[in-house]
Amino acid sequence: MKSGSRVIPLILFLFLLSPSVLRADGIGAGPLIRSVEPVIVSRDGDTRITILGANFETGAPPDIRVEVGGEPCTEVDVNWQGTRILALVPPSRAGGPVPVRVVNSDGQSVTVEDAVYYEDGRFWSRNWFLLGIRAKGVWELMRQGGLIMAFLGVLSIFAVAWAIHCGITIRTKRIMPREFLDRLSGHIARREVQEAITACQQENVVFSRVALAALRKAGEPPHKIRDASQAAGSREASHLFQKINYLSNIGVISPMLGLLGTVMGMLMAFRAMGEEGGRSMALAAAIYRALGTTAVGLTIGIPAMACFYYFRGKLLQATTDMEQVAEELSEALAPGEDQ
Repeated sequence: MKSGSRVIPLILFLFLLSPSVLRADGIGAGPLIRSVEPVIVSRDGDTRITILGANFETGAPPDIRVEVGGEPCTEVDVNWQGTRILALVPPSRAGGPVPVRVVNSDGQSVTVEDAVYYEDGRFWSRNWFLLGIRAKGVWELMRQGGLIMAFLGVLSIFAVAWAIHCGITIRTKRIMPREFLDRLSGHIARREVQEAITACQQENVVFSRVALAALRKAGEPPHKIRDASQAAGSREASHLFQKINYLSNIGVISPMLGLLGTVMGMLMAFRAMGEEGGRSMALAAAIYRALGTTAVGLTIGIPAMACFYYFRGKLLQATTDMEQVAEELSEALAPGEDQ
């Protein structure tokens, strides 16, 4: 209990020290770009883009400049209290990725490299750009989540690896293969107990260990043979269920970690808003980033629990089949009534 009571404060302390960006940033600073949509634009210049961020200069009309690929945009409109820009991209003679730049009247600016892609008809280049944009989004989400998101990343890798391991281990060929059952039945039908024991020792499957426990009691009363096979079956079933329980643990821990990250991020956001007197839109952006850890936690936890229930169903069916075959094996190994 003493070690457990020291671990929890240590974890919370590490979370507080994590390089998390779950705070109301951008308050009182220059312009900030969080996202640009759509990322694929027409070379004819008839695409209207939406830039989401913070600290964009407002006015009537707004004295702010938006550039795409170094060329100024037209029909620039700033709304949502300086957190969203609508602009019409300029035409371009060349295709490919270009930067987006926003400049306020005081000279403060922000540039996002390769923010949009002028459509040029090249399928692979276009899709490679889209893949890169999505990868940057995932990385940004991980970076904003800090240490909690790093823990969730480790859990996701372990969950995938363990699900693959369970998929390989929990199969009929690894639990009770038909070929082994046919060979074992032949030995028992011919009363070749020693040959059956040798076959079980050579076959590295779950039921071979159950059958071996029963074979070693051959010739004894039926209830002793049955007890030996049931004890061995219980051990093997417990070992298999212990394997899939790791998936259940991940399914429970991941959403809880995500919720912890969200709660801590919201606390930090509200504290920053109270100290710096920020606007409600900045608070909404901070909460949006804080909710990212919960989303990732659920994304990991739901598949992990689905895999757990799937493998549990397979194990329950395999355990029932093993009990039935072990019962038949116990009756075949029991001595006659005259003995």
